[in-house]
Amino acid sequence: MHQIQNCGIPLPYTCLELVLRNVLDASYKNSDAGRFFAIESIEGSLEHLEEADLNSPQSACTEEITLKEKAHKCVATQSDFSVYASDQHSDDLEQESYLPGLDDETAFRCFSLVPVSTLGKFVMLGRKYGDLVRSGLIFNLRRYYGTVEHLVFIYTSGAEVWRVYDANRNLWRTLPPANVDPAFFTSDKESLSAGTHVLWLGKGMFNFVSHRYDLITDSWQLSPVMANLRCLFASASSGEFAYVAGGFGQANNDEVLIVLNSVERYNLTTGQWEMLPPMDTPRQKCSGFIMDGKFYVIGGKDGNHQPITSGEEYDPSTRSWRTIPNMYFILEIARQHGFEPSPPLVALVNNQLFAVENLTNTLKMYNKQSNTWRNPWG
Repeated sequence: MHQIQNCGIPLPYTCLELVLRNVLDASYKNSDAGRFFAIESIEGSLEHLEEADLNSPQSACTEEITLKEKAHKCVATQSDFSVYASDQHSDDLEQESYLPGLDDETAFRCFSLVPVSTLGKFVMLGRKYGDLVRSGLIFNLRRYYGTVEHLVFIYTSGAEVWRVYDANRNLWRTLPPANVDPAFFTSDKESLSAGTHVLWLGKGMFNFVSHRYDLITDSWQLSPVMANLRCLFASASSGEFAYVAGGFGQANNDEVLIVLNSVERYNLTTGQWEMLPPMDTPRQKCSGFIMDGKFYVIGGKDGNHQPITSGEEYDPSTRSWRTIPNMYFILEIARQHGFEPSPPLVALVNNQLFAVENLTNTLKMYNKQSNTWRNPWG
C-alpha cells in the first residue's frame, strides 16, 4: 500500500478510495458511465495524491481527518442515494450536487484528476458534467489543483501510425488513423500541440492541409490552415496555445522561397489561428521554445543563407518582441569548413534551456543572466 509520510501517522490511499467508491457507486449505481468514472477518478486520485499539497504534518493530518469524515458520511447515506439514483429521472439530478454526499469543491477536486483522454466518456454522466468539459472549466480545475499529465505523441513512418505514451500510467496506445491523401504521406510534415489538440501540417495532393487530433473525442478532422503557409519554422506550445514563427513561405514571382518574420498562434478555444506582431528578423531553420512564460525564437538563417546568432523573445502580456544579441552559438569548425548545422536542437527541463551541438554531439546549458552557454559538467 502506498503511503504519504508527511503526517505522524501515514495517510493511506484507501481512505480517499473509500470516499470515491462509496459516493460514486451510490450515485451512479446503474450507469455504465458512472462505473467508468468511479474507476477513472479513483485511479487518477491514487496517481496524483503524492503530488498533493501536503507539505506539513498539519496539512496531512487535516487531509486525513477530512477524508475519514467524508467516508463515514458517504457510508451512512449510501443506501439513500442508491434509491434516489434508481428511482429519479436523470434530469432531476441536474439540481443535485455533482457527487451526492460531497460538496462541489471536493467533487471538483476529484474531477480534476480524471485523465484527459477519458473526458469523452465523462460527459456521458449528464448535461452538467458535459458542460464542465465544453466550457473549459475542467481544465481550469486541473490547473488550479496542479494536475499534470505527461503525454508523448510519436508518429512512426513506415507503419504510418501515431502512438501516444502516457507517462503517468506507463501505457502506450495507437491513435485512430487520420484520413489523409497519399501525397501528404510523402511531403515534409510538421506537428505541434495546443492543449488537447495535436496539429499535423503538410502538403496534400493540391494544397497545404492541417489535420487536427482531439484527445477528448479521440478523432481526427481537418482544421484551419495558417494565414501564412510555411515550412522549416520555429514552434512551441504553451497550455492552450501553439506558436509558430519564421520559416520559408511561398515562392515569389521569381520562384524563390520567401523567408518570413511573421508569427501566428493557434488557439485551442477557438480552433483558429491568429496573427501576432512580427519578429524583427526574418529567419528559417530556426527553433522555438517557451521559457518563463515567453515564446523564444533562436538561430536559423536569413534570406542569404547566413547563420543568425540572435534570439528574439515574445512577451504575451505586452504583445511585443525583444531582440537578444548572441543568444545562440555557431561553432568555429562550422565557420571554417562551411558545415551545415542543424536547426538548434533545444529542450527545456524545469525551465532550464539546453541545446545539443550536432557537429560535436556536445550538450550545452544556457545561463539567462549572462546570456552565455556552457558545458553543464564543467
